[in-house]
Amino acid sequence: MKSIKLSAISAFAAIALVACQPALIKGPSIEKPIDAKVIADGISYTQWADEACTVPQEDGNWIKYTTSPAKPIQIYLVDEASLAEKIVAAGASGVFQLKPKRGASPEQTFFWRFLNQDGSMIGGSVDATVFVPGELDPEILLLASNKGEKVWKWNLDGNGIWGNCASTGVNTGTTIPDAVWWGINETAGFADQGAHFPGGVVTGDANDNAYMIFGEDLSVASYTAERAKLRSASFSVEGYSEEVVGFAHGKLVTDGEGILMPWDINGNGTPAPYFWIYYLTPSELTLMSDKGGASAPGAWAECTWWRFASGSDYEGLIANNDKGKTWKWNLDGNGVWGNCGSTGANTGTSVLDGVWWASPTADALQEGQEANFPGGVVTGDASDGAYMVFTTTDVTSYDKDGNVLRSSDWVMEEWNNLIPEGGFYYGKMVTGSEGILMPWDINGKGTPAPYFYVMYLSGKEMTLMSDKGGASAPGAWDECTWWRFAAAE
Repeated sequence: MKSIKLSAISAFAAIALVACQPALIKGPSIEKPIDAKVIADGISYTQWADEACTVPQEDGNWIKYTTSPAKPIQIYLVDEASLAEKIVAAGASGVFQLKPKRGASPEQTFFWRFLNQDGSMIGGSVDATVFVPGELDPEILLLASNKGEKVWKWNLDGNGIWGNCASTGVNTGTTIPDAVWWGINETAGFADQGAHFPGGVVTGDANDNAYMIFGEDLSVASYTAERAKLRSASFSVEGYSEEVVGFAHGKLVTDGEGILMPWDINGNGTPAPYFWIYYLTPSELTLMSDKGGASAPGAWAECTWWRFASGSDYEGLIANNDKGKTWKWNLDGNGVWGNCGSTGANTGTSVLDGVWWASPTADALQEGQEANFPGGVVTGDASDGAYMVFTTTDVTSYDKDGNVLRSSDWVMEEWNNLIPEGGFYYGKMVTGSEGILMPWDINGKGTPAPYFYVMYLSGKEMTLMSDKGGASAPGAWDECTWWRFAAAE
């Protein structure tokens, strides 16, 4: 029926053409290209303090744009070092964030582009003044991180989390206090320690996954494993010194019960009036209470101690902030590099879920794994002595003799202090090129991983995983690549 109908229409059209005077019929034509200035003049920008754009702010980090008349554009940023582009918004309108690092210039540039009707690309740049947080004092940097807040949990390394010790007036230079009398190694040990809690009732502090957040606004709050707030307070640090003075680095003072388990041992729920900072690095914090001075240094009277660890300060943990940090292959016996299924799960340890195969050492990669190197040629990455050095902006890999293998910049995207509900990673490390050790996807014939999921991070260990650019969907058990590194001593 359709073909017959079309024929009838064609016949009618032919009769009409014969009966009428011939005339030039213009078909559809390509619209003339639009000048970049026309597009630029039609884009308006406003700055806001929040993503929902409810609070206007002159130097706001959230920028809302609209085009008039509506034109689909892309907004993107360009890394000054690598010139890599990152699209942050697309469409006729949208919202994106400009969040430069501390100490950066508040004058930031972003770019827009538009695909013309004739296929040509036009665009331009826009300068904006945004808020840049100031440099933090060194003790706040360690407690709260450059991100402005930092998660601390109980230090479950097997050396205790809470207990009592003698007031010897000695600092061991480690996370473990001098002259420990008693302590518990995991929060299950709090179960029969109700006398140390207010009213004798054990609280949500007594959970391995309970945590506290220190903020650059000098706030500290504690939370249950289910992420319900327990308590909060303001804090200050008095007399901080990077070097030990007397037996501590300074004094942490809170105006309420903000930290986890803030009560003195054998005090029937009496909060410690302050906490001596016994040890503090980007990854570990040890506090001690002398019960308001009742336990004088050297008197061997009873003190309370707390040990915490953090895995949320990625600049501090990966690069030791501005000092740089060296990482080697993790030779603890659980493998250095291999493949696994994309289970979409996180074990909470440096060993991944669903491991299929693991190279026990980097040396072992020298034989039988040539196909996983570019051109089938084994490189200096395949050595137990190979290492890499991270700064906050760059990563450089070296062979065992100290010769540079590769170098690139790196950034962290989608970082979360805690793994989101339903998620499986903390953040996504993106390198400008092949900077890390052995940066190639397994069974990829030397194809570099486009990014690396941070599956585990502490001051001592780092585990990365690649889903091959999204080809391995979470939960599908597709092949992923993994890497395990350990901090150099």
